[in-house]
Parts: sequence; structure tokens; C-alpha cells
Amino acid sequence: MKKLLVLIIIMVWGFIVPQSSFAVIIMADIANSTAGLGNFEGTLTYSAGSATNATLVISLKNTSSSGGYLTAFVLNNPFNSISGIPTWSFTNEDFNKLFVNAGIKGEPYGYFDIGASLGTNLHSNFADNGPPTKGIAAGVTETFTFNLAGSGLDGLTEQSFIDALSTGGSSYYGPQFFVARFRGIPVGEGSDKVPAKTNGEPVPEPATMLLLGPALMGLAATRKKIVSRDDR
Repeated sequence: MKKLLVLIIIMVWGFIVPQSSFAVIIMADIANSTAGLGNFEGTLTYSAGSATNATLVISLKNTSSSGGYLTAFVLNNPFNSISGIPTWSFTNEDFNKLFVNAGIKGEPYGYFDIGASLGTNLHSNFADNGPPTKGIAAGVTETFTFNLAGSGLDGLTEQSFIDALSTGGSSYYGPQFFVARFRGIPVGEGSDKVPAKTNGEPVPEPATMLLLGPALMGLAATRKKIVSRDDR
């Protein structure tokens, strides 16, 4: 009986939970940055509604101890599956979307496809992008939601974005899946470009935990009843 209940919960879980319910934790790879000044942490979450529409959410916190502002970030288009970004929503409204396949110059790391920047150029402005003070200040977290259009989007996961690397980068810095731009730093060179790395530990999104909680509580309650009967 208990095995049957577990099986039923697993089957229901497969239907009610979105295709992707885990956020990948990303953090600054300072060792491969251009100046060693910028620092950040965040999450990358992806959820496909169908083969032709999906949502990508990037949450970033500026954790730099040197001050300055995170003014742009870029990543890549897995398998060129994304054909456009019809709508987007950023908690910092001074940012604009970036989208052009292999057209966002993120030297020395190469060319990228997708991102957000303070610049007014909605296509490729990554390096020199608007007044830095409008960016993400140290200690502040902002969230960037991209509503994607394309084909085969239901075949992508968070890992697809981690595996999609830039092209044309220098041999020293190598290709990267994500790079953040820092400007207005009051020390050293005054700016930095910092790639990301992952810690390999996906974390459940809050919505997933809300769905999982009642299921586990129900299983525990049922198990308690069964045990109580057995004790009679």
C-alpha cells in the first residue's frame, strides 16, 4: 500500500511540476577576470512553456568589496534555439535587453548572444554602456526575466545555457558561458569583466517547494495512519 502511494505521488509530481524547477547557482570566476575587482553571485532559472516559448530568469547580486556597479551581462543561445525575446521584465528598469546571435562583443572572452545592459543599443552594447551609477550597486540584487520565442525550447534546460560557450575569445581567457561587466570601481583600473562559474549544486525554486511540501506532508500523514493501524 505504501509503495502504491509513493508511486502515485511521483506520477502526480511529474504532471504538476514545471519542466525545470531548479535554479543553477552562478558566481564570479575572479581568477579569470580581467582586473580582479568585480564580484557577483546569482542564479539562472529556465522554464519552457512549450516548444516555442520559454522563460529565462537571471538574478544577480553585486558582491564586490571594491565598490562599483554591475552594468551589463551576457550569455549564449543554446543551439541557436532562441529566435527572439518578444518581452522582458527587469527589476532595474535602466537596463535594456541585448539579443543578436554571435554579435555581442564581450572581449577578451569572445562574442555572445543574449544579455542586458545599461546602454541604449538594444543589440550589442556591452562594454561602454551608460552611466555606471544606474547599474547594480554593491550589496544590491536585481532580477532579469526574458520571455523567449524560438523552436525546440522545451528541449533546453539550465544546463544548456551553462554548456553554450562564447566564440572567438582569446586563447588566454578562453570561451565562457556568462560574463558580467563592472564599471565605476573607485580603485585600480576602474572597471572589470568577470566570467561566471557554477558550484554544481542546483537548488529548488520556492514554487517547487510549495508543491512538494503538501505532497510530502500527505505521504507522512498516510504513513502515520498505516502505522497506527498496524499497532492495533
